[in-house]
Amino acid sequence: MPAQARPLNLRGAEDVTLSFSPTVEEVRALFERLGLALPGTYGDDDVAEIVGMAFRNVDPYDKAAAWG
Repeated sequence: MPAQARPLNLRGAEDVTLSFSPTVEEVRALFERLGLALPGTYGDDDVAEIVGMAFRNVDPYDKAAAWG
């Protein structure tokens, strides 16, 4: 079974700049620079979905904390 986690050298992406709302091109460049090239089957809509999930994902624990 392949490992589910591995260390990433984040310093390799120091020169990649992401805007406040990252574009598909910026995200593709970041993944490439980190050695995590996205599969060729991933279209722009798929990459946009990754961005949406990363930036607009709700923290389920935040809601639970409000219930006290």
